[in-house]
Amino acid sequence: MRKTYFLYISASVFAVCVFAAYQHIFVLDVPLDELSPRMFIVPALVGGLFGYLLAKVSVLQKKLQSNMGIMKEHEKQLEEEVLERREIEEELLENQTRLEEVNRDLEAFSYSVSHDLQAPIRSISGFSEILLEECQINGNEENRDYLTRINVASKKMSQLVKALLGLSRASRYEIIKDEVNLSEMAKQIVDELMELHPDQNINIEIESNLQVYADASLLRVVMNNLLSNAWKFTSKSSAAVIKVGETTNDHEPAIYVQDNGVGFNEQNADKLYLTFQRMHGGDEFQGSGIGLATVKRIIQRHAGRVWAESKPGEGATFYFSLPPKET
Repeated sequence: MRKTYFLYISASVFAVCVFAAYQHIFVLDVPLDELSPRMFIVPALVGGLFGYLLAKVSVLQKKLQSNMGIMKEHEKQLEEEVLERREIEEELLENQTRLEEVNRDLEAFSYSVSHDLQAPIRSISGFSEILLEECQINGNEENRDYLTRINVASKKMSQLVKALLGLSRASRYEIIKDEVNLSEMAKQIVDELMELHPDQNINIEIESNLQVYADASLLRVVMNNLLSNAWKFTSKSSAAVIKVGETTNDHEPAIYVQDNGVGFNEQNADKLYLTFQRMHGGDEFQGSGIGLATVKRIIQRHAGRVWAESKPGEGATFYFSLPPKET
Protein backbone atom coordinates (compact mmCIF):
# COMPACT_ATOMS: atom_id res chain seq x y z
CA MET A 1 0.00 0.00 0.00
CA ARG A 2 2.76 2.46 0.97
CA LYS A 3 4.72 1.53 -2.15
CA THR A 4 1.71 2.39 -4.30
CA TYR A 5 1.38 5.82 -2.65
CA PHE A 6 5.13 6.49 -3.09
CA LEU A 7 4.94 5.67 -6.79
CA TYR A 8 1.95 7.97 -7.24
CA ILE A 9 3.71 10.82 -5.40
CA SER A 10 7.00 10.35 -7.30
CA ALA A 11 5.23 10.27 -10.67
CA SER A 12 3.22 13.37 -9.75
CA VAL A 13 6.29 15.32 -8.62
CA PHE A 14 8.21 14.38 -11.77
CA ALA A 15 5.30 15.27 -14.05
CA VAL A 16 4.78 18.64 -12.35
CA CYS A 17 8.50 19.46 -12.51
CA VAL A 18 8.63 18.63 -16.23
CA PHE A 19 5.52 20.74 -16.85
CA ALA A 20 6.98 23.67 -14.83
CA ALA A 21 10.28 23.55 -16.79
CA TYR A 22 8.43 23.47 -20.11
CA GLN A 23 6.25 26.43 -19.05
CA HIS A 24 9.18 28.56 -17.87
CA ILE A 25 11.52 27.86 -20.80
CA PHE A 26 9.24 27.60 -23.82
CA VAL A 27 6.12 29.53 -22.79
CA LEU A 28 7.54 32.32 -20.61
CA ASP A 29 10.96 32.50 -22.41
CA VAL A 30 12.91 32.33 -19.15
CA PRO A 31 16.63 31.69 -19.80
CA LEU A 32 18.10 28.52 -18.28
CA ASP A 33 20.54 30.51 -16.10
CA GLU A 34 17.58 32.36 -14.49
CA LEU A 35 15.72 29.19 -13.49
CA SER A 36 15.61 28.69 -9.68
CA PRO A 37 14.45 25.85 -7.40
CA ARG A 38 11.62 28.06 -6.13
CA MET A 39 9.95 27.82 -9.54
CA PHE A 40 9.60 24.02 -9.08
CA ILE A 41 9.01 23.57 -5.31
CA VAL A 42 5.47 24.98 -5.08
CA PRO A 43 4.11 23.19 -8.20
CA ALA A 44 5.83 19.96 -7.09
CA LEU A 45 4.27 20.10 -3.60
CA VAL A 46 0.82 20.75 -5.05
CA GLY A 47 1.26 18.01 -7.64
CA GLY A 48 2.56 15.55 -5.00
CA LEU A 49 -0.42 16.22 -2.70
CA PHE A 50 -2.79 15.83 -5.62
CA GLY A 51 -1.08 12.57 -6.57
CA TYR A 52 -1.40 11.26 -3.01
CA LEU A 53 -5.09 12.13 -2.87
CA LEU A 54 -5.60 10.57 -6.28
CA ALA A 55 -3.88 7.38 -5.09
CA LYS A 56 -5.96 7.35 -1.90
CA VAL A 57 -9.20 7.78 -3.82
CA SER A 58 -8.20 5.03 -6.25
CA VAL A 59 -7.47 2.57 -3.41
CA LEU A 60 -10.71 3.43 -1.60
CA GLN A 61 -12.63 3.02 -4.84
CA LYS A 62 -11.20 -0.47 -5.33
CA LYS A 63 -12.08 -1.40 -1.74
CA LEU A 64 -15.59 -0.06 -2.20
CA GLN A 65 -16.05 -2.06 -5.38
CA SER A 66 -14.78 -5.19 -3.64
CA ASN A 67 -17.11 -4.64 -0.64
CA MET A 68 -20.03 -3.98 -2.95
CA GLY A 69 -19.37 -7.32 -4.64
CA ILE A 70 -19.25 -9.11 -1.28
CA MET A 71 -22.45 -7.36 -0.17
CA LYS A 72 -24.24 -8.44 -3.34
CA GLU A 73 -23.16 -12.04 -2.74
CA HIS A 74 -24.38 -11.89 0.86
CA GLU A 75 -27.62 -10.29 -0.22
CA LYS A 76 -28.15 -13.07 -2.76
CA GLN A 77 -27.45 -15.73 -0.12
CA LEU A 78 -29.82 -14.00 2.31
CA GLU A 79 -32.59 -13.91 -0.28
CA GLU A 80 -32.09 -17.62 -0.95
CA GLU A 81 -32.22 -18.40 2.79
CA VAL A 82 -35.37 -16.30 3.27
CA LEU A 83 -37.02 -18.07 0.34
CA GLU A 84 -36.00 -21.47 1.72
CA ARG A 85 -37.36 -20.59 5.18
CA ARG A 86 -40.63 -19.42 3.70
CA GLU A 87 -40.99 -22.72 1.87
CA ILE A 88 -40.26 -24.62 5.11
CA GLU A 89 -42.78 -22.49 7.06
CA GLU A 90 -45.44 -23.07 4.43
CA GLU A 91 -44.76 -26.81 4.53
CA LEU A 92 -44.92 -26.85 8.33
CA LEU A 93 -48.17 -24.90 8.27
CA GLU A 94 -49.67 -27.36 5.79
CA ASN A 95 -48.54 -30.31 7.93
CA GLN A 96 -49.94 -28.68 11.05
CA THR A 97 -53.28 -28.10 9.33
CA ARG A 98 -53.39 -31.72 8.16
CA LEU A 99 -52.46 -32.94 11.65
CA GLU A 100 -55.19 -30.86 13.26
CA GLU A 101 -57.72 -32.26 10.79
CA VAL A 102 -56.57 -35.82 11.51
CA ASN A 103 -56.78 -35.22 15.27
CA ARG A 104 -60.28 -33.81 14.94
CA ASP A 105 -61.33 -36.81 12.85
CA LEU A 106 -59.79 -39.22 15.35
CA GLU A 107 -61.47 -37.50 18.28
CA ALA A 108 -64.82 -37.49 16.49
CA PHE A 109 -64.36 -41.15 15.58
CA SER A 110 -63.39 -42.07 19.14
CA TYR A 111 -66.36 -40.21 20.58
CA SER A 112 -68.78 -41.73 18.07
CA VAL A 113 -67.52 -45.29 18.52
CA SER A 114 -67.41 -45.02 22.30
CA HIS A 115 -70.89 -43.54 22.44
CA ASP A 116 -72.37 -46.11 20.06
CA LEU A 117 -70.76 -49.01 21.93
CA GLN A 118 -72.46 -48.19 25.20
CA ALA A 119 -75.91 -49.44 24.17
CA PRO A 120 -74.86 -52.96 23.04
CA ILE A 121 -72.59 -53.33 26.07
CA ARG A 122 -75.47 -52.46 28.39
CA SER A 123 -77.59 -55.05 26.59
CA ILE A 124 -74.92 -57.74 27.00
CA SER A 125 -74.48 -56.92 30.66
CA GLY A 126 -78.22 -56.76 31.36
CA PHE A 127 -79.15 -60.01 29.60
CA SER A 128 -76.20 -61.87 31.11
CA GLU A 129 -77.35 -60.84 34.59
CA ILE A 130 -80.86 -62.12 33.86
CA LEU A 131 -79.50 -65.45 32.61
CA LEU A 132 -77.14 -65.60 35.58
CA GLU A 133 -80.07 -65.31 37.98
CA GLU A 134 -81.88 -68.13 36.15
CA CYS A 135 -78.77 -70.33 36.33
CA GLN A 136 -78.57 -69.73 40.06
CA ILE A 137 -82.16 -70.93 40.37
CA ASN A 138 -81.65 -73.95 38.08
CA GLY A 139 -78.28 -74.81 39.59
CA ASN A 140 -76.42 -75.04 36.26
CA GLU A 141 -72.90 -74.28 37.49
CA GLU A 142 -71.19 -74.49 34.08
CA ASN A 143 -73.48 -71.96 32.43
CA ARG A 144 -73.30 -69.83 35.54
CA ASP A 145 -69.51 -69.67 35.25
CA TYR A 146 -69.69 -68.68 31.57
CA LEU A 147 -72.29 -65.99 32.23
CA THR A 148 -70.25 -64.62 35.14
CA ARG A 149 -67.26 -64.22 32.82
CA ILE A 150 -69.43 -62.53 30.20
CA ASN A 151 -70.84 -60.16 32.80
CA VAL A 152 -67.39 -59.26 34.17
CA ALA A 153 -66.00 -58.73 30.67
CA SER A 154 -68.93 -56.51 29.67
CA LYS A 155 -68.44 -54.38 32.78
CA LYS A 156 -64.74 -53.99 31.95
CA MET A 157 -65.67 -53.01 28.42
CA SER A 158 -68.19 -50.50 29.77
CA GLN A 159 -65.49 -48.93 31.98
CA LEU A 160 -63.10 -48.77 29.01
CA VAL A 161 -65.73 -47.08 26.82
CA LYS A 162 -66.46 -44.53 29.55
CA ALA A 163 -62.74 -43.84 29.87
CA LEU A 164 -62.44 -43.31 26.11
CA LEU A 165 -65.40 -40.96 26.20
CA GLY A 166 -63.75 -39.05 29.02
CA LEU A 167 -60.52 -38.73 27.04
CA SER A 168 -62.41 -37.55 23.96
CA ARG A 169 -64.41 -35.02 25.95
CA ALA A 170 -61.26 -33.74 27.62
CA SER A 171 -59.92 -32.90 24.15
CA ARG A 172 -63.13 -31.32 22.83
CA TYR A 173 -64.53 -29.65 25.93
CA GLU A 174 -64.54 -25.85 25.91
CA ILE A 175 -62.42 -24.58 28.79
CA ILE A 176 -64.04 -22.02 31.09
CA LYS A 177 -61.59 -21.00 33.82
CA ASP A 178 -62.47 -19.74 37.26
CA GLU A 179 -61.17 -19.82 40.83
CA VAL A 180 -61.43 -23.39 42.15
CA ASN A 181 -61.15 -24.54 45.76
CA LEU A 182 -59.14 -27.70 45.20
CA SER A 183 -59.24 -28.71 48.87
CA GLU A 184 -63.04 -28.94 48.90
CA MET A 185 -63.05 -30.76 45.57
CA ALA A 186 -60.54 -33.34 46.85
CA LYS A 187 -62.62 -33.92 50.01
CA GLN A 188 -65.75 -34.55 47.93
CA ILE A 189 -63.93 -37.08 45.72
CA VAL A 190 -62.47 -38.82 48.80
CA ASP A 191 -65.98 -39.12 50.32
CA GLU A 192 -67.21 -40.75 47.11
CA LEU A 193 -64.28 -43.19 47.10
CA MET A 194 -64.97 -44.10 50.73
CA GLU A 195 -68.56 -44.94 49.83
CA LEU A 196 -67.39 -47.15 46.94
CA HIS A 197 -64.69 -48.87 49.03
CA PRO A 198 -65.93 -48.91 52.65
CA ASP A 199 -63.60 -51.78 53.63
CA GLN A 200 -60.42 -49.92 52.69
CA ASN A 201 -58.86 -48.02 55.59
CA ILE A 202 -56.78 -45.06 54.34
CA ASN A 203 -55.38 -42.06 56.20
CA ILE A 204 -56.20 -38.97 54.08
CA GLU A 205 -54.33 -35.67 54.50
CA ILE A 206 -55.61 -32.72 52.44
CA GLU A 207 -53.97 -29.33 52.76
CA SER A 208 -56.52 -26.60 53.42
CA ASN A 209 -57.33 -23.68 51.14
CA LEU A 210 -55.71 -24.98 47.95
CA GLN A 211 -56.75 -22.50 45.24
CA VAL A 212 -56.14 -22.81 41.49
CA TYR A 213 -57.41 -21.06 38.38
CA ALA A 214 -58.84 -23.67 36.03
CA ASP A 215 -61.92 -25.26 34.52
CA ALA A 216 -63.70 -26.85 37.48
CA SER A 217 -65.28 -29.74 35.54
CA LEU A 218 -62.05 -30.77 33.84
CA LEU A 219 -60.03 -30.33 37.01
CA ARG A 220 -62.43 -32.65 38.81
CA VAL A 221 -61.62 -35.31 36.19
CA VAL A 222 -57.90 -34.79 36.91
CA MET A 223 -58.30 -35.07 40.69
CA ASN A 224 -60.68 -38.01 40.41
CA ASN A 225 -58.16 -39.94 38.27
CA LEU A 226 -55.19 -39.14 40.51
CA LEU A 227 -57.01 -39.91 43.77
CA SER A 228 -58.60 -43.08 42.33
CA ASN A 229 -55.16 -44.29 41.26
CA ALA A 230 -53.71 -43.51 44.68
CA TRP A 231 -56.65 -45.33 46.29
CA LYS A 232 -56.20 -48.34 44.03
CA PHE A 233 -52.43 -48.69 44.39
CA THR A 234 -52.56 -48.43 48.21
CA SER A 235 -55.28 -51.10 48.49
CA LYS A 236 -52.69 -53.70 49.52
CA SER A 237 -50.97 -51.46 52.08
CA SER A 238 -51.66 -52.12 55.75
CA ALA A 239 -51.16 -48.45 56.69
CA ALA A 240 -52.17 -46.57 53.54
CA VAL A 241 -51.64 -42.81 53.39
CA ILE A 242 -52.74 -40.38 50.67
CA LYS A 243 -51.71 -36.71 50.78
CA VAL A 244 -52.93 -33.77 48.70
CA GLY A 245 -51.04 -30.50 48.95
CA GLU A 246 -49.03 -27.76 47.30
CA THR A 247 -45.28 -27.41 46.86
CA THR A 248 -42.81 -25.37 44.78
CA ASN A 249 -40.83 -26.71 41.84
CA ASP A 250 -38.29 -24.39 40.18
CA HIS A 251 -40.05 -21.39 41.75
CA GLU A 252 -43.33 -22.65 40.31
CA PRO A 253 -46.29 -23.67 42.55
CA ALA A 254 -47.44 -27.24 41.95
CA ILE A 255 -50.25 -29.42 43.30
CA TYR A 256 -49.33 -32.97 44.31
CA VAL A 257 -51.17 -36.21 45.10
CA GLN A 258 -48.93 -38.57 47.06
CA ASP A 259 -49.42 -42.17 48.22
CA ASN A 260 -47.35 -44.89 49.87
CA GLY A 261 -48.56 -47.66 47.59
CA VAL A 262 -46.74 -50.02 45.24
CA GLY A 263 -45.07 -47.26 43.20
CA PHE A 264 -43.37 -47.82 39.85
CA ASN A 265 -39.98 -47.67 38.17
CA GLU A 266 -39.18 -44.10 37.07
CA GLN A 267 -37.31 -45.45 34.03
CA ASN A 268 -40.74 -46.21 32.56
CA ALA A 269 -42.23 -42.84 33.51
CA ASP A 270 -42.45 -41.75 29.86
CA LYS A 271 -45.03 -44.50 29.26
CA LEU A 272 -47.32 -43.35 32.08
CA TYR A 273 -49.32 -40.92 29.99
CA LEU A 274 -49.67 -43.04 26.86
CA THR A 275 -53.11 -44.44 26.12
CA PHE A 276 -53.55 -48.08 27.19
CA GLN A 277 -50.08 -48.17 28.79
CA ARG A 278 -50.02 -49.62 32.32
CA MET A 279 -47.24 -50.07 34.88
CA HIS A 280 -48.96 -53.07 36.51
CA GLY A 281 -50.81 -56.06 35.09
CA GLY A 282 -54.58 -56.37 35.07
CA ASP A 283 -54.38 -59.37 37.41
CA GLU A 284 -52.83 -57.10 40.10
CA PHE A 285 -54.84 -53.92 39.69
CA GLN A 286 -57.79 -53.25 37.44
CA GLY A 287 -57.81 -50.26 35.15
CA SER A 288 -58.23 -49.02 31.58
CA GLY A 289 -54.81 -47.41 31.05
CA ILE A 290 -56.49 -44.16 29.96
CA GLY A 291 -56.76 -42.19 33.22
CA LEU A 292 -53.30 -40.60 33.22
CA ALA A 293 -53.50 -39.92 29.48
CA THR A 294 -56.67 -37.95 30.24
CA VAL A 295 -54.93 -36.14 33.10
CA LYS A 296 -52.06 -35.04 30.85
CA ARG A 297 -54.43 -33.98 28.07
CA ILE A 298 -56.42 -31.76 30.44
CA ILE A 299 -53.37 -30.18 32.08
CA GLN A 300 -51.81 -29.46 28.69
CA ARG A 301 -55.02 -27.81 27.54
CA HIS A 302 -54.62 -25.50 30.55
CA ALA A 303 -51.05 -24.71 29.34
CA GLY A 304 -49.67 -26.53 32.38
CA ARG A 305 -47.50 -29.58 32.88
CA VAL A 306 -47.65 -32.87 34.81
CA TRP A 307 -44.87 -35.13 36.11
CA ALA A 308 -44.34 -37.91 38.63
CA GLU A 309 -41.77 -39.28 41.09
CA SER A 310 -41.76 -42.83 42.38
CA LYS A 311 -39.82 -45.88 43.48
CA PRO A 312 -41.10 -49.46 43.45
CA GLY A 313 -42.59 -50.31 46.82
CA GLU A 314 -42.27 -46.75 48.13
CA GLY A 315 -45.34 -45.11 46.63
CA ALA A 316 -45.72 -42.40 44.01
CA THR A 317 -46.23 -38.63 43.85
CA PHE A 318 -47.95 -36.98 40.91
CA TYR A 319 -47.50 -33.25 40.38
CA PHE A 320 -49.22 -30.77 38.11
CA SER A 321 -48.75 -27.04 37.66
CA LEU A 322 -51.19 -24.54 36.20
CA PRO A 323 -50.50 -20.98 35.00
CA PRO A 324 -51.74 -18.28 37.40
CA LYS A 325 -54.68 -16.05 36.65
CA GLU A 326 -53.74 -13.13 34.43
CA THR A 327 -54.15 -9.77 36.14
